[in-house]
Amino acid sequence: MTEPPSRPLADAAPERRRRRPAVSCTVCRRRKIKCNRETPCSNCLRSRNKTCVYDTRPDPQSQAPAGSSTQQGQRSQQSIPPPPSLAHHERLSPPSEGRALSSCTPSSPSSQTQISTSTLDSMRTRIKELEQQLSEAINRAPLTTTPQHPNKPGQPSNVTDRETLTSYWTGEIFTVDHSTFSKTRMFGQSHWMNGAILLKGLLEIFAKQATEKTSNAYILLDKCKSVARNIKLQRSVRFGPLLSTGPGSSIPSREVADKLFHGYLHTTESVFRILHIPSFTRDYETFFCSPEHVNDTFLIQLKLVMAIGSATYDDRFSLKASAIRWVHEAQAWASDSKPRLNIGSLQAMMLLCLARQTTGVGADLVWITAGALLRSAIYMGLHRDPSRLPRMTHFMAEMRRRLWNTILEITLQTSIDSGGPPMISLTDFDCQPPGNFDDHQLEEIPDSDPVPKPWGVFSQSSVAVALRTSFPVRLTVAKFLNDLGPSASYSDTLRLDADLKATYKHLCRMLSSYPTAGPAPSSFELRFVDFLVRRYFLCLHIVHVGPAIRESESACAFSRKAAVDTSLKLWSLAHPGGSALRKPATSEKTGEDHLARLTICAAGFYRSVLFQACLIIVLELTTQLYEEDHIGPITLRPDCLALVEDAKLWALRRIESGETNIKGYVFHSVVIVQIEGLVKRLPHEDIVPIVFKTVEEAELLCLSILEENLLEIQCAMGGNIDAQPVPDAMAGVGAEWETYDADFEDGWNSGNGEPFFGSDWGFTKTPPDLTLW
Repeated sequence: MTEPPSRPLADAAPERRRRRPAVSCTVCRRRKIKCNRETPCSNCLRSRNKTCVYDTRPDPQSQAPAGSSTQQGQRSQQSIPPPPSLAHHERLSPPSEGRALSSCTPSSPSSQTQISTSTLDSMRTRIKELEQQLSEAINRAPLTTTPQHPNKPGQPSNVTDRETLTSYWTGEIFTVDHSTFSKTRMFGQSHWMNGAILLKGLLEIFAKQATEKTSNAYILLDKCKSVARNIKLQRSVRFGPLLSTGPGSSIPSREVADKLFHGYLHTTESVFRILHIPSFTRDYETFFCSPEHVNDTFLIQLKLVMAIGSATYDDRFSLKASAIRWVHEAQAWASDSKPRLNIGSLQAMMLLCLARQTTGVGADLVWITAGALLRSAIYMGLHRDPSRLPRMTHFMAEMRRRLWNTILEITLQTSIDSGGPPMISLTDFDCQPPGNFDDHQLEEIPDSDPVPKPWGVFSQSSVAVALRTSFPVRLTVAKFLNDLGPSASYSDTLRLDADLKATYKHLCRMLSSYPTAGPAPSSFELRFVDFLVRRYFLCLHIVHVGPAIRESESACAFSRKAAVDTSLKLWSLAHPGGSALRKPATSEKTGEDHLARLTICAAGFYRSVLFQACLIIVLELTTQLYEEDHIGPITLRPDCLALVEDAKLWALRRIESGETNIKGYVFHSVVIVQIEGLVKRLPHEDIVPIVFKTVEEAELLCLSILEENLLEIQCAMGGNIDAQPVPDAMAGVGAEWETYDADFEDGWNSGNGEPFFGSDWGFTKTPPDLTLW
């Protein structure tokens, strides 16, 4: 076969020889950063570089024949397709890095001058080496499943986009792209489970006890689950009689109702505007004077308002059973097949979403209800500004703007909670933010045209208006984390962080600009808004904490620091100094910190945000203990240690206030003793018995609290016990039980005798299903 004529290079310069061979890839050498010498290297994976090239210069005398190399190289280049994750998102690669391969291949000549045989042979050999490296990269990289989206920046190279694993906690777990599919649910990157993804080493301590059904810890936990089931049954045993008597039943006394109503007004309503307070107050007074003169829609709204306010009634959430009943009554009313497309019903749907998050009635599924709420509002035209609709009163126009603004907040908040996409964009609506009005300015008086207050004057809507200014960037963060769009680089994370910081500073200036002599935001409003916005910083950076810890010189080190600092700030906002946690829980209706009470009594994001912050701090402390060598005494950050101690008290207070899941308290108890053992440099075999004893003590304490809570519920119902009997606390401890709860057994034992959490401390690419925690 005749060799095709070679295309000479113009102005070919003599090749520069190196005495020492290059061991780093061309990109790392150009950037002067450390290369791990893999194919492709970790830096090229993070930067989305199309290929990773090592510029090795072989000796020309030892090269292969030129003709066969050139022809084979041309055929190989045509037969080997580029990796899907690189070809599909070529536009995301920086130009300087995207040309790494082309810069090493021969350029088109500007003239037909001849070049030396040695230079041509070197070029042919180089082409062959590049083809071999590309082929090895395709075979070694986990791209055989043909994912539709590339790995996220900072994701370890041994993580596939689609993988199936089996664990004690969940059965089968699927990792699909950048989400986790557990049982029947898919969790996006903003879900708190992304913090638990890194705590394999801390949870493996339970592996031994998880396989020993005769251990005291196993039996005590099973008893706690039995009591918890009885508590839930007792709370729901009266649903039928309550619903059969109509919406006007189960209303507490006027004194209690007033406290619940004002508790709602001073917390949730002050940030998420739903009601027109003067109108609702008039109906409220009418109800207690003549109940027959109010409609069912108002009664449902009233019960949901009281359900939300009950979380701030006292430290023990003593009205939790009543609050759960009110929520179920509202759900039964909302499930009526009769269409309810009016403003009153829409307000009830909004209150139902917030009440479910507060009381924990399907709190992890509120995102589904929020989707129905959003579509109902769009169907009613709330997404269009009233100025574009048929003429209406100023009162109705402003109420529509308020409701749409709150619906946007509920949609965005539930998206972050569930890890699901927001399903809304800025181009889907043109409704303007609400005006800076007090409620009394919007009284529906004919021919009235109220004038909004200046932005420097505080009103009942000022907090909601200020929070709306940060909605676009917060929506962008939610889409960045949970949408299925093309993966972006870490520089996009830093850009979003900068945008979020700028918006946050503007929001702080707006809320702090009011004069101290006049009306101003309350302490709850300021802390709640701060708590709400800072959460987005944590979700934005938590996905990069793992890569930052795995690689000491990672470019994601900023995310590790940002996640730790944000977690500490979130905790200090909820519990300044931990003062509320160290006080004994009481049922007295004293003026306590409302935000602290909500994080103790309520569910939803009040619980998940703090638990996510705790996971980051625990990870930071244990990482410091494992990655650093100490000769003298080990010193850890005092603020991080204090947070872990407070988190244990917080988990216990939640059980005292009606929480039935004890695993959070057990987890924090184990974390503390493990950290103490590592600080004392105890060997692993000495830490394990201490941990086992701690687990038993924590479960025994939780069991006593659960039994006390069950007794209180039974006494409140007049001693009528319709649920199954509760076994004695210590009966049978140490003996083998004949029967076990099926889901509990499946959650702890997969049947193969192998613990899911390995014996070596480390990180895992797939999180355990900690929704049970």
